[in-house]
Order: sequence, then C-alpha cells, then structure tokens
Amino acid sequence: MSKEEEKGVVSEETKTKKTDKKEALNDEVARTFDDILDSDEKIVESYKPNKAKTYFSNIMTAILPMVLFLCLCFVAFLIPSEEPVSVSETWIALGTCIGIVVVLSALLLVFTELWYRHTIYAVTEKRIIIRTGIFGVDYKSLDIKSIGATDVYVSLLDKILCKKTGSLKFGSNSSPILSKSSSYNFAHIKEPYAVYKVLKAHIEKVQKTEVKE
Repeated sequence: MSKEEEKGVVSEETKTKKTDKKEALNDEVARTFDDILDSDEKIVESYKPNKAKTYFSNIMTAILPMVLFLCLCFVAFLIPSEEPVSVSETWIALGTCIGIVVVLSALLLVFTELWYRHTIYAVTEKRIIIRTGIFGVDYKSLDIKSIGATDVYVSLLDKILCKKTGSLKFGSNSSPILSKSSSYNFAHIKEPYAVYKVLKAHIEKVQKTEVKE
C-alpha cells in the first residue's frame, strides 16, 4: 500500500471515529432531553458552552465591578473627614467590605458552575432547544420553520481571552434578534462561524422541506 493510500485509510478512519463520537454524544444528549422530545424527534446537533469563556464573562461582568467598588470604599476611607475615625474602625469597615465581595464572588462562581453543568444547546429536525438553569432545569425552544435570522456575535472578550468562541442568536417575527425579549442564544460556544454554517444549512433544508409539504 502506498503512502497516499495509507493517508486515505487513516483519514477515513478518523472521519469514522469523529462521526461515531458525535452520534454517541447526540444519543447521550437525547437522553437529557427525553422529557420534551416528541416520539419522532431526533437530535442532529448538540453543543455545550465553552467553560473558560463562561467563567471569564461572569468575572468581567460581575466580580470586577465588585472589586472596583471595594477599591472605591478603600479610597473613601483614606479621605480625611471632619470626625476622626480610629484605625480599628477603618480596618473593621474595610474587612467587612472585603468579606462581602469574597462571599458574593464565591456565590457567583458556584452559580456559574451550576449554570454550565445544566446548559446544553440542541438542534432537531423541528426546532432548536436551549436547556439551562441554576437550581432547576428550564427549556426553551424555537421552531426552525419560524426562524427568520441567525447571527454570529463575537465580543471583544472572545477575541482577547477566549479565541474561537462566540454566540449564535436566532430571531423570529415574534422574537427579533435586536429585541430585548430575544432569548434564543447559543452563548459562549466554540467555533461559532463553523457552527453557524452547519446550522444555517440545516435550517434552510428544513424550511425548504416545510414549503414543499
């Protein structure tokens, strides 16, 4: 067997393994969605948020403002006031602020982990499904036939800290992408442009089938 033939065989084996792995993952995800899937409905694609991006996003949007608040409190204590404040009172107040920030930060990290564990995005022949939640599990779905727009959003944080991540947003007439009520998002996923191409082709295929029927 020539080297080119060997490469071809290896390439086919790699594709087969990837396909088998994907099907196994979709089967596992399908069991997670058993409660809401129709009897004739099958998951064709599934995605998880990128864990690093999820944590970075929450840290940047919540923990950093708390740290900034702590710094402002510290500066405020350094400003001389008309009524003298003892050193012990200053440290007690500062310690209280630090304690509050630490507790809130720890709670945020716990909630982030719970959200990450519960969150899965799935695509079937009929709809997109978003499974998420913190203490409980919530499901949201949008029929593919009603999807009018699909956008890719890559933030500055995606570009700087977590390369090759982004979010996909799905819009319909009742829930436009630019509307505040729009909540059909695949947030913090890997390779958003590649996923966009796959889902766009799937959506167009399903919608064309609906039109023919």
